[in-house]
Amino acid sequence: MIEILLKMVKIKSSKMCNAPYIFLEDYEFYHGGLIEIATGKRKEMIKQLRKDFSASKFSDNLKKGLLDISIVVQIRKGRYRRQDLDNLAKIILDALEKPKEDDSFDYLYEDDNQIVRLIIYKLERVECSESETSQLSISARIHDSGKEMILRELK
Repeated sequence: MIEILLKMVKIKSSKMCNAPYIFLEDYEFYHGGLIEIATGKRKEMIKQLRKDFSASKFSDNLKKGLLDISIVVQIRKGRYRRQDLDNLAKIILDALEKPKEDDSFDYLYEDDNQIVRLIIYKLERVECSESETSQLSISARIHDSGKEMILRELK
């Protein structure tokens, strides 16, 4: 069994409620931002995520390779215990996959069978009065079985 180490290092916090963006060490792709979670509105969430990802530059290196991916979601206190990570992860992974119908969106990988290792981590978001949203950090790199999957706060 592969041991996955989660090493959290205090480096830098985001402007929103002092919550850190947490990414996979040695990532080749990352995305961080706020997200309004509505897993009952799957298609709308996928479309919105793809729009959000459109500012990212997806490497051709990642599109066809085997991948390690991390998804870290910091969920507001009122939703923390009710939010299922499996439903949320599937929506995020579908948003990163090559669209089958609409080629106007870029993509991270062609098919989710390219994912070899996946970390999904849920944290309770630091509460603040300015926001009711959750915070999302996604990162990916080419799979290397010799590398541990270590999460770090964004520098």
